[in-house]
Amino acid sequence: MAYITVRKNREGKSYVYLVEGYRQGDKVRSRILKSYGQLEKLEIAEPGALERLKKEAKAGTLPELQALPPQLQVTYDLDTNL
Repeated sequence: MAYITVRKNREGKSYVYLVEGYRQGDKVRSRILKSYGQLEKLEIAEPGALERLKKEAKAGTLPELQALPPQLQVTYDLDTNL
């Protein structure tokens, strides 16, 4: 599953990332798929950009998710017979 997250560095600056959560054996891991840069600069360029990115990531409509190689594309297993 891919999602948008905001992380702070040591200087306190916030950065926006597209992150994918995946399972490797018994452990849950995450990897950064794309960095959007500083939150402050992103919001100056496009007010409301963070909320838009979060909605598009949740819906799976981000262009970055569509351009992933097949081995990294996000898939959802909706098997209810667990």
